[in-house]
Amino acid sequence: MLRFVTLVGVLIAVLALVVPAGAADTELPVVTLAVEGVAGTASDDVGVARVEVAIQDATTRQWWQPGGGFGTYTWLNATLVAPGEPVSDWDYPGVPPGEYIVLARAVDTSNQTSTRIWGRTTVSNVVPPVDEPSILLIMTDDQRLDDVWVMTNAKNEIADKGLEFTNGLVVNAWCCPSRISTLTGRYSHTTGVYKNFPPYGGYDSFSAGEDGDTLAAWLDDAGYRTGLFGKYLNGYAGTYVPPGWDHWVSFVENERNEGGAYFNYTLSTNGSLVSYGSDPEDYSTDVLSDHVVNFIATTPPDEAFFAFYTPFAPHGAPVPAPRHLGALSDVTFDHPPSYAEADVSDKPQYIQDMPPFNSVGVDRNRVRQMETLLALDEGIAEILDTLESAGRLENTLIIFMSDQGILRGEHNFLKKMVPYEESIRIPLYIRYDALIDTPRIENHIALNIDLAPTIVDLLGIDPPFMEGTSLMPLLRNDPVAGWRTDFLIEHLKGGTGDPVPSYCAVRTTTELYVVYQTGEHEYYDLSIDPYQINNAADVPSNSARVAELRSRVNQLCRPRPPGYTALGP
Repeated sequence: MLRFVTLVGVLIAVLALVVPAGAADTELPVVTLAVEGVAGTASDDVGVARVEVAIQDATTRQWWQPGGGFGTYTWLNATLVAPGEPVSDWDYPGVPPGEYIVLARAVDTSNQTSTRIWGRTTVSNVVPPVDEPSILLIMTDDQRLDDVWVMTNAKNEIADKGLEFTNGLVVNAWCCPSRISTLTGRYSHTTGVYKNFPPYGGYDSFSAGEDGDTLAAWLDDAGYRTGLFGKYLNGYAGTYVPPGWDHWVSFVENERNEGGAYFNYTLSTNGSLVSYGSDPEDYSTDVLSDHVVNFIATTPPDEAFFAFYTPFAPHGAPVPAPRHLGALSDVTFDHPPSYAEADVSDKPQYIQDMPPFNSVGVDRNRVRQMETLLALDEGIAEILDTLESAGRLENTLIIFMSDQGILRGEHNFLKKMVPYEESIRIPLYIRYDALIDTPRIENHIALNIDLAPTIVDLLGIDPPFMEGTSLMPLLRNDPVAGWRTDFLIEHLKGGTGDPVPSYCAVRTTTELYVVYQTGEHEYYDLSIDPYQINNAADVPSNSARVAELRSRVNQLCRPRPPGYTALGP
């Protein structure tokens, strides 16, 4: 609730209402501006139905809007509920600290208003900030670590003012399982969601009783205002709002898209379907950014929030915002040695079976993907400005990440799901001004399943079962002993569109070892072969190390992916 405190005393003013023409000529009601806001008292039979107020920023001379934010001159209702009762509905969340001018008028029972503004005074919004930190989690779709350079606001305002993780990684490089792992802190072998579609994947595999056990539900139970804006899970196609989400703006999957789109899409907005077209103002990243801004601006100042912003960019066949089309047309790429790899005879059969690809088309598509990120970067700037205007920036944990990476011709592959570096590595930035005094590069392994434990740890919530590890020691820059040196990667083969066999893999700080359901295996020492050119799994001098890593995979990969028998029972 917006509360006003005078600069010179508790009572600001007592102002008699001018009764509109036609109202009973009896005692006049009065409105008192005091510590607890605007209080009103009315005598019997005065004919006043309500009081309307307007709040103007004394510096900018802009007016507070009913839905939040500043704009044109607007009246706000402050209803007199009954004679002698206080004014109600005086609830304008999100008004930032500052000096304001308050104006008011009376409205009688026939909806006639007084013809003149009957009082004005300058007040200060001195509501103390909420103690609990708010959470802003931004997750892009299929963004590679080496494409984040185009997002200058994300880099300058999040990474450079917090922690930039050089070893941000995911445990299942596929959209739906990665998102669920992020929201639960659990592996696919625990959530049961390995793929983007059933069985063992997609929205249908998670919605049956599981969707109420997520970060949103835990924070909602702790009193947080929660909101999702963008892509939820592959296969979500209705008006259903999962438990724990107070505000819900999600892409609806249909025959035109796979859970998101840039134009011509539908959003499930708090249980109602809203369709958008192809006009510039319909660009989904802009629409979603505006939703996030409004959500933050309208959150009451005494309430903390969790905002999960999940735009479609830079996924799929990219469509930049019209204003950004061609903005990066001069960009060229230095391809790694693994690009269009000539000899893949040492690779698994599914890599050997990959057909030739159009390198010109791949590079052109990549440029367009990066251009889609420009609108998101502008949205991030607006969101951060809103946090600052609301006095929340210092006490908001801001996380920027991707759900996974993707290959663009490395090893002749053009998808994700594989255990190679381009697929499992993600940009991961964390800013939290209340705790991080010295921005820095952070080299410890940080996984997508670590984010839910980090948030729960920060908020002091009794932790549910999670398999990730809180990153709070790294945020505090505490001495870290015994930090993980390896982790499991898992994949369950999908349908005909997924050529990658089921596998379990272990990724250490410097190595990758993979065991496929086909019996094939791969080993790379990243310290000497960072581009994973030469599969050294069958090199005799590596046999002892490969045996150790195989034992480690066998230990970590439990339960096994459904039908996966390469490591025995």
